[in-house]
Amino acid sequence: MGQTREKDTTLDSLKPLYGKGLAVHYNMAPNLKIRQGTLLALITLAAVTATYTITFSGSPTAGSFQLGYRGFSSDNIVYSGTAATMRENIRKALISLPGCKDGDFVVTGTGPYTITAANELAGLPITAITIASQSITGGTVAAAAGTAGVAGGRYTVVDETKVADPLANAVSYSSAGTGTFAAGPIYVQHTWETATGETLPSPAVKVTMTANQALRYAAINAAGTPDEATSLNIYIGGIRVAKVAVTTPGAAGNVVTGDITDYNTSTGADGKSLPTENLAFTKADGTHKADAIARYDFMTDHRGNVIKGTYEQAGTPTDSVDCWKGGVFDAGKILGLSANAVRNLGGKFRTGGIGIAGSVLDIPYTPAD
Repeated sequence: MGQTREKDTTLDSLKPLYGKGLAVHYNMAPNLKIRQGTLLALITLAAVTATYTITFSGSPTAGSFQLGYRGFSSDNIVYSGTAATMRENIRKALISLPGCKDGDFVVTGTGPYTITAANELAGLPITAITIASQSITGGTVAAAAGTAGVAGGRYTVVDETKVADPLANAVSYSSAGTGTFAAGPIYVQHTWETATGETLPSPAVKVTMTANQALRYAAINAAGTPDEATSLNIYIGGIRVAKVAVTTPGAAGNVVTGDITDYNTSTGADGKSLPTENLAFTKADGTHKADAIARYDFMTDHRGNVIKGTYEQAGTPTDSVDCWKGGVFDAGKILGLSANAVRNLGGKFRTGGIGIAGSVLDIPYTPAD
């Protein structure tokens, strides 16, 4: 079940300043190493079970190979041309790995063979399954990731990573085509938008327009487009005049060239003012929203179980741990506290403010219906 680490945990360093506060039991994601006071977030996606595939190439007739998992190598797996035997050989090799047990993986197929996580590993991300060694007569064997596991409905560390605010020269503009702009200068800014919000705007760029022309923005290739961006927002004089979709968001995402004909009829022209805070988080799975505070130091193993000895109440393996959901705390003892975290926690400062010594954070809690 993972390495045992004995330690003493004190509750004195993170307790409500007065009253009892409110602690709630939460199920945790796997492979966590949490310090007391760490902000936690709920993964809002549905749980997804991980799969891997084992594929033979060439014309194999004999030989053996080993699988790698969590830094360990399995027992040798003897090649068989009989699918049922091959499935059983793979299954037995997987449960020979340290920390694995019968029922953790289901092997299906007749080639390629699909390995599906099961039991406590179902609905969790798992460490990659690889080919640790091979000696196959007449062919080769390869392992590949299939469906990525997602620990939906469990808690993990908050990730407030954001798309960087854009530079002024990230988008090129010109006066071209046909539009209704008057002759003279306009001042253009842009933001990137993700599923959670916009970045702050770029510095303003001056564009000198020719009468009755449009503002043309040049295409942006994948290298210049943030992977998480879903749209490019263009502002003139501090007013949004276009919301341009990013084509195939992700590593290949790009923006095609286009014309903004005027302030009012262009795509996305809604009169929205410039954003004043970067809310373009790279994660849209709930992990950007602080929802609880770790009440203890603890670690979880690859099954999401709290490792015995790392949590003062963990006499037996469990996949849940108490976390603070409400109370009045010394803000300086909460790790990674930000304005966004305070907002998501529903908290307020009773004295001072963020970064000011002596601040206390008041976090209300309303039980779910």
